[in-house]
Amino acid sequence: FYIFNPAVFVNSAVWGQVDSFFTLILIAGIILLTKQRIFLSAVFFTAAVLMKPQGIIFLPVLFFELVRQKNIVNIIKVGIIAAVTALVIILPFSSNLNVLWIFKLFSSTLSEYAYASVNAFNFFYLLGANYTEDSGTLFLFSYHIWGLIFIVVITAFSWFIYAKGNSSAFASATALLLISGVFIFSARMHERYLFPALALSILAYIYLRNRKLLFLAAGFSLTAFSNTYYILLAGGRSAAPVIYPFIPEITSILNILLYLFLSKTMFDIAVKKIDSAAETP
Repeated sequence: FYIFNPAVFVNSAVWGQVDSFFTLILIAGIILLTKQRIFLSAVFFTAAVLMKPQGIIFLPVLFFELVRQKNIVNIIKVGIIAAVTALVIILPFSSNLNVLWIFKLFSSTLSEYAYASVNAFNFFYLLGANYTEDSGTLFLFSYHIWGLIFIVVITAFSWFIYAKGNSSAFASATALLLISGVFIFSARMHERYLFPALALSILAYIYLRNRKLLFLAAGFSLTAFSNTYYILLAGGRSAAPVIYPFIPEITSILNILLYLFLSKTMFDIAVKKIDSAAETP
Protein backbone atom coordinates (compact mmCIF):
# COMPACT_ATOMS: atom_id res chain seq x y z
CA PHE A 1 0.00 0.00 0.00
CA TYR A 2 2.80 2.41 0.87
CA ILE A 3 5.23 1.55 -1.94
CA PHE A 4 2.63 1.93 -4.69
CA ASN A 5 0.84 4.87 -3.06
CA PRO A 6 0.45 7.81 -5.53
CA ALA A 7 0.88 10.23 -2.61
CA VAL A 8 4.34 8.75 -1.99
CA PHE A 9 5.27 8.94 -5.66
CA VAL A 10 4.28 12.57 -6.09
CA ASN A 11 6.21 13.60 -2.97
CA SER A 12 9.41 11.68 -3.62
CA ALA A 13 9.95 10.57 -7.22
CA VAL A 14 8.01 13.44 -8.84
CA TRP A 15 8.85 16.39 -6.58
CA GLY A 16 12.14 15.03 -5.21
CA GLN A 17 11.43 15.75 -1.53
CA VAL A 18 12.99 13.83 1.38
CA ASP A 19 9.91 13.27 3.54
CA SER A 20 10.13 9.51 2.90
CA PHE A 21 13.61 9.39 4.51
CA PHE A 22 12.32 11.29 7.54
CA THR A 23 9.34 8.94 7.72
CA LEU A 24 11.64 5.89 7.56
CA ILE A 25 13.57 7.11 10.61
CA LEU A 26 10.33 7.91 12.43
CA ILE A 27 8.73 4.54 11.66
CA ALA A 28 11.87 2.75 12.86
CA GLY A 29 11.59 4.62 16.17
CA ILE A 30 7.88 3.78 16.52
CA ILE A 31 8.41 0.07 15.76
CA LEU A 32 11.27 -0.19 18.23
CA LEU A 33 9.17 1.59 20.86
CA THR A 34 6.32 -0.85 20.25
CA LYS A 35 8.75 -3.74 20.68
CA GLN A 36 9.87 -2.20 24.00
CA ARG A 37 13.37 -1.47 22.74
CA ILE A 38 12.97 2.00 24.11
CA PHE A 39 16.64 3.01 24.31
CA LEU A 40 17.30 2.24 20.63
CA SER A 41 13.98 3.91 19.86
CA ALA A 42 15.26 7.11 21.52
CA VAL A 43 18.19 7.14 19.06
CA PHE A 44 15.81 7.20 16.08
CA PHE A 45 13.46 9.76 17.64
CA THR A 46 16.46 12.05 18.20
CA ALA A 47 17.68 11.53 14.63
CA ALA A 48 14.17 12.34 13.32
CA VAL A 49 14.10 15.64 15.21
CA LEU A 50 17.54 16.59 13.92
CA MET A 51 16.60 15.73 10.33
CA LYS A 52 13.39 17.79 10.36
CA PRO A 53 12.15 20.12 13.12
CA GLN A 54 8.63 18.69 12.78
CA GLY A 55 10.05 15.54 14.36
CA ILE A 56 9.31 17.36 17.62
CA ILE A 57 5.63 16.64 16.97
CA PHE A 58 6.28 12.94 17.63
CA LEU A 59 8.36 13.22 20.81
CA PRO A 60 5.27 13.03 23.07
CA VAL A 61 4.84 9.36 22.01
CA LEU A 62 8.20 8.51 23.58
CA PHE A 63 7.24 10.56 26.64
CA PHE A 64 3.87 8.79 26.96
CA GLU A 65 5.55 5.37 27.00
CA LEU A 66 8.12 6.46 29.57
CA VAL A 67 5.32 7.71 31.83
CA ARG A 68 3.41 4.47 31.31
CA GLN A 69 6.44 2.46 32.42
CA LYS A 70 6.77 4.57 35.59
CA ASN A 71 10.53 3.97 35.66
CA ILE A 72 12.58 7.05 36.51
CA VAL A 73 15.82 5.23 35.64
CA ASN A 74 14.59 4.66 32.08
CA ILE A 75 13.69 8.34 31.78
CA ILE A 76 17.22 9.34 32.80
CA LYS A 77 18.80 6.79 30.46
CA VAL A 78 16.66 7.95 27.51
CA GLY A 79 17.69 11.55 28.21
CA ILE A 80 21.38 10.59 28.21
CA ILE A 81 21.02 8.48 25.06
CA ALA A 82 19.21 11.32 23.26
CA ALA A 83 21.93 13.80 24.24
CA VAL A 84 24.75 11.50 23.12
CA THR A 85 22.96 10.73 19.85
CA ALA A 86 22.48 14.44 19.18
CA LEU A 87 26.17 15.13 19.80
CA VAL A 88 27.30 12.30 17.54
CA ILE A 89 25.10 13.62 14.72
CA ILE A 90 25.79 17.33 15.22
CA LEU A 91 29.56 17.38 15.86
CA PRO A 92 30.67 16.40 12.31
CA PHE A 93 28.82 19.49 11.03
CA SER A 94 30.11 21.83 13.73
CA SER A 95 33.56 22.71 12.33
CA ASN A 96 34.21 26.45 12.67
CA LEU A 97 30.66 27.02 13.84
CA ASN A 98 29.43 28.36 17.14
CA VAL A 99 28.41 25.53 19.46
CA LEU A 100 24.87 26.95 19.50
CA TRP A 101 24.47 26.88 15.70
CA ILE A 102 21.93 24.06 15.81
CA PHE A 103 19.60 26.05 18.07
CA LYS A 104 19.88 29.11 15.85
CA LEU A 105 19.15 26.96 12.81
CA PHE A 106 16.03 25.48 14.41
CA SER A 107 14.88 28.91 15.54
CA SER A 108 15.30 30.45 12.10
CA THR A 109 13.63 27.48 10.42
CA LEU A 110 10.61 27.55 12.70
CA SER A 111 10.14 31.30 12.24
CA GLU A 112 10.84 31.38 8.49
CA TYR A 113 7.21 31.01 7.44
CA ALA A 114 5.19 32.78 10.11
CA TYR A 115 1.83 32.26 8.43
CA ALA A 116 -1.42 30.66 9.54
CA SER A 117 -1.07 28.16 6.70
CA VAL A 118 1.71 27.68 4.16
CA ASN A 119 -0.22 25.88 1.41
CA ALA A 120 -1.47 23.26 3.90
CA PHE A 121 -5.07 22.38 3.13
CA ASN A 122 -6.32 22.50 6.71
CA PHE A 123 -8.58 24.36 9.13
CA PHE A 124 -6.86 27.74 8.75
CA TYR A 125 -6.73 27.38 4.95
CA LEU A 126 -10.47 26.75 5.01
CA LEU A 127 -10.88 30.05 6.87
CA GLY A 128 -9.05 31.83 4.04
CA ALA A 129 -5.83 32.32 6.01
CA ASN A 130 -3.32 30.84 3.57
CA TYR A 131 -0.18 33.01 3.68
CA THR A 132 -1.88 35.21 6.27
CA GLU A 133 0.63 36.25 8.94
CA ASP A 134 -0.03 34.18 12.05
CA SER A 135 0.21 37.32 14.18
CA GLY A 136 -3.16 38.30 12.72
CA THR A 137 -6.21 38.00 14.96
CA LEU A 138 -8.88 35.33 14.72
CA PHE A 139 -11.62 36.10 17.22
CA LEU A 140 -9.85 36.66 20.56
CA PHE A 141 -6.36 35.39 19.76
CA SER A 142 -3.81 35.37 16.97
CA TYR A 143 -3.59 32.43 14.58
CA HIS A 144 -0.32 31.48 16.27
CA ILE A 145 -1.93 31.33 19.73
CA TRP A 146 -4.88 29.36 18.36
CA GLY A 147 -2.40 26.94 16.82
CA LEU A 148 -0.65 26.47 20.17
CA ILE A 149 -4.00 25.92 21.91
CA PHE A 150 -4.89 23.25 19.37
CA ILE A 151 -1.50 21.57 19.86
CA VAL A 152 -2.03 21.39 23.64
CA VAL A 153 -5.54 19.96 23.21
CA ILE A 154 -4.43 17.42 20.58
CA THR A 155 -1.45 16.31 22.69
CA ALA A 156 -3.64 15.95 25.79
CA PHE A 157 -6.20 13.88 23.87
CA SER A 158 -3.43 11.70 22.38
CA TRP A 159 -2.02 11.10 25.87
CA PHE A 160 -5.50 10.17 27.10
CA ILE A 161 -5.85 7.61 24.30
CA TYR A 162 -2.38 6.17 24.95
CA ALA A 163 -3.02 5.93 28.70
CA LYS A 164 -6.39 4.24 28.18
CA GLY A 165 -4.92 1.85 25.62
CA ASN A 166 -2.18 1.08 28.19
CA SER A 167 0.01 -0.64 25.61
CA SER A 168 2.94 0.32 23.40
CA ALA A 169 0.87 -1.13 20.52
CA PHE A 170 -0.90 2.25 20.52
CA ALA A 171 2.34 4.12 19.66
CA SER A 172 1.74 4.31 15.90
CA ALA A 173 -1.92 5.29 16.28
CA THR A 174 -0.99 7.97 18.82
CA ALA A 175 1.68 9.31 16.46
CA LEU A 176 -0.99 9.42 13.75
CA LEU A 177 -3.29 11.40 16.04
CA LEU A 178 -0.49 13.87 16.71
CA ILE A 179 0.73 14.51 13.17
CA SER A 180 -2.72 14.66 11.56
CA GLY A 181 -4.12 16.83 14.35
CA VAL A 182 -1.22 19.27 14.34
CA PHE A 183 -1.22 19.46 10.53
CA ILE A 184 -4.95 20.12 10.34
CA PHE A 185 -5.38 22.53 13.23
CA SER A 186 -2.03 24.23 13.89
CA ALA A 187 -0.34 27.22 12.23
CA ARG A 188 2.79 27.30 10.02
CA MET A 189 1.97 23.98 8.38
CA HIS A 190 3.28 23.19 4.89
CA GLU A 191 1.58 21.03 2.26
CA ARG A 192 3.91 18.05 2.84
CA TYR A 193 3.77 17.82 6.64
CA LEU A 194 0.98 15.22 6.56
CA PHE A 195 3.21 12.75 4.71
CA PRO A 196 4.13 10.51 7.72
CA ALA A 197 0.41 9.78 8.22
CA LEU A 198 0.53 7.54 5.13
CA ALA A 199 2.89 5.08 6.82
CA LEU A 200 1.60 5.57 10.37
CA SER A 201 -2.00 4.71 9.45
CA ILE A 202 -0.86 1.40 7.92
CA LEU A 203 1.34 0.65 10.92
CA ALA A 204 -1.55 1.46 13.26
CA TYR A 205 -3.71 -1.06 11.42
CA ILE A 206 -0.99 -3.72 11.63
CA TYR A 207 -0.83 -3.37 15.42
CA LEU A 208 -4.49 -2.69 16.27
CA ARG A 209 -6.18 -4.66 13.44
CA ASN A 210 -9.13 -2.31 13.12
CA ARG A 211 -10.25 -1.97 9.51
CA LYS A 212 -11.37 1.63 10.04
CA LEU A 213 -7.66 2.46 10.11
CA LEU A 214 -7.40 1.14 6.54
CA PHE A 215 -10.15 3.56 5.54
CA LEU A 216 -8.18 6.34 7.23
CA ALA A 217 -5.02 5.27 5.39
CA ALA A 218 -6.87 5.62 2.09
CA GLY A 219 -8.40 8.93 3.18
CA PHE A 220 -5.13 10.56 4.26
CA SER A 221 -3.45 9.23 1.10
CA LEU A 222 -6.11 10.98 -0.97
CA THR A 223 -5.81 14.31 0.84
CA ALA A 224 -1.99 14.18 0.95
CA PHE A 225 -1.86 13.50 -2.78
CA SER A 226 -4.38 16.24 -3.50
CA ASN A 227 -2.51 18.82 -1.43
CA THR A 228 0.98 17.93 -2.70
CA TYR A 229 0.07 17.56 -6.37
CA TYR A 230 -2.00 20.75 -6.39
CA ILE A 231 0.79 22.89 -4.92
CA LEU A 232 3.43 21.25 -7.13
CA LEU A 233 1.28 21.96 -10.19
CA ALA A 234 0.71 25.52 -8.99
CA GLY A 235 4.45 26.17 -8.87
CA GLY A 236 4.93 26.20 -5.10
CA ARG A 237 2.11 28.56 -4.13
CA SER A 238 -1.60 28.09 -4.30
CA ALA A 239 -2.13 30.25 -7.36
CA ALA A 240 -4.99 27.91 -8.12
CA PRO A 241 -4.91 26.23 -11.51
CA VAL A 242 -8.31 27.06 -12.99
CA ILE A 243 -8.81 23.47 -14.06
CA TYR A 244 -8.99 22.36 -10.40
CA PRO A 245 -11.41 24.75 -8.68
CA PHE A 246 -12.42 24.16 -5.05
CA ILE A 247 -9.86 21.35 -4.56
CA PRO A 248 -8.15 23.13 -1.61
CA GLU A 249 -11.45 23.72 0.19
CA ILE A 250 -12.74 20.19 -0.43
CA THR A 251 -9.42 18.69 0.70
CA SER A 252 -9.39 20.87 3.83
CA ILE A 253 -12.90 19.72 4.76
CA LEU A 254 -11.95 16.09 4.14
CA ASN A 255 -8.90 16.43 6.38
CA ILE A 256 -11.03 17.80 9.22
CA LEU A 257 -13.60 15.00 8.81
CA LEU A 258 -10.85 12.37 8.69
CA TYR A 259 -9.36 13.64 11.95
CA LEU A 260 -12.74 13.57 13.67
CA PHE A 261 -13.27 10.01 12.40
CA LEU A 262 -9.78 9.02 13.59
CA SER A 263 -10.46 10.50 17.04
CA LYS A 264 -13.77 8.63 17.31
CA THR A 265 -12.15 5.38 16.12
CA MET A 266 -9.31 5.62 18.65
CA PHE A 267 -11.75 6.52 21.44
CA ASP A 268 -13.78 3.41 20.62
CA ILE A 269 -10.70 1.17 20.60
CA ALA A 270 -8.89 2.57 23.65
CA VAL A 271 -11.74 3.68 25.92
CA LYS A 272 -14.81 1.67 24.91
CA LYS A 273 -12.58 -1.38 24.33
CA ILE A 274 -14.31 -2.33 21.11
CA ASP A 275 -12.99 -5.72 20.01
CA SER A 276 -10.48 -4.88 17.27
CA ALA A 277 -10.45 -8.47 16.06
CA ALA A 278 -14.14 -8.16 15.26
CA GLU A 279 -13.32 -5.20 13.04
CA THR A 280 -10.83 -7.16 10.93
CA PRO A 281 -12.03 -7.81 7.36
